[in-house]
Amino acid sequence: MIADEAAYVSRVGGSSLIGFSIGNEPELFAKYGDRPAAWGFSNYLAEWQADRNAVLARVPTAKFFGPEACCQTPPWFAPFVQSEEKSGTLVAASHHYYSYGGDHELATADILLSRKTLKNYTLVAREWVREATQEKLPVDITEINSISHGGKRGISDTFAATLWASDILFQSALLGVNQMDFQEVPGAAYAVINAQGDPQPVYYGQLFFHLATERADLLSSVLNTTENVSAFVLKGVDGTLRVVIINKEPQRRIDIAISPGSSYHTVTTLRMQATSLTSSRVTVGNTSVAADGTWSGSSLARQSIHTAQTVLRVPASSAALFTFSV
Repeated sequence: MIADEAAYVSRVGGSSLIGFSIGNEPELFAKYGDRPAAWGFSNYLAEWQADRNAVLARVPTAKFFGPEACCQTPPWFAPFVQSEEKSGTLVAASHHYYSYGGDHELATADILLSRKTLKNYTLVAREWVREATQEKLPVDITEINSISHGGKRGISDTFAATLWASDILFQSALLGVNQMDFQEVPGAAYAVINAQGDPQPVYYGQLFFHLATERADLLSSVLNTTENVSAFVLKGVDGTLRVVIINKEPQRRIDIAISPGSSYHTVTTLRMQATSLTSSRVTVGNTSVAADGTWSGSSLARQSIHTAQTVLRVPASSAALFTFSV
């Protein structure tokens, strides 16, 4: 049956089809009664390989994602990648991630945006990239969002989730993650687009990331601070220097002094903000996405540079993209 399905999808999808996924979060199969209690990794691998071979018999050019892992315990990601890399059929090593997976009643915006929460992610994502790179595979996080099980109203559908989304996208790009697939359920709190087709707060975090990284390369940079702030530096193909600052401090404005170089004479500022972390109305460049799905992006603050050093100011709980041009 899965071979028939794969053959149909391959025929319809054509060149747009990246690959097939077999199963979802297999570490949980036994826990939720889908397999016997003693069912483990070796059983899973045998089943996965049987399904893969059935698909390949019908679609010889098929490629696959795997293992679509969810959990650090038991650790199935590394042994799966080590086992399957040699087959040459994996297009990417895949994992899922939610920044908060505990009791929803205890979840807060401060926890979602905390330095500890971000560090927990960067530690595991760095390890996934390391393990996959050893087997010459990219890492795709094929399911990610702020809070598991649909998110939490008042957090996953607010500006806090906007800042979280942008920050984790930039961090992932620096770590070498190849692709990020945000879990999309139109009626859920963490929806990217709601059932009426309207962009939600997480979408604006993605839009901001896109605007900052379009036709630009991320550069290595270091920001020495104890404040809850992230900073990223990019070089545009048009010669621009871009600096992104995401200020997650709830009450404190962040000022960062930068010396961009004497060749830059103008800086434009694009701000992403809301009235509060709990607001669901987000603006990028003082505008929101229009009812017809367009975004004008016309509200850019432009300033001439007359000194070697420029101070970049970012209000509390907001983000900004500073673009230096000649």
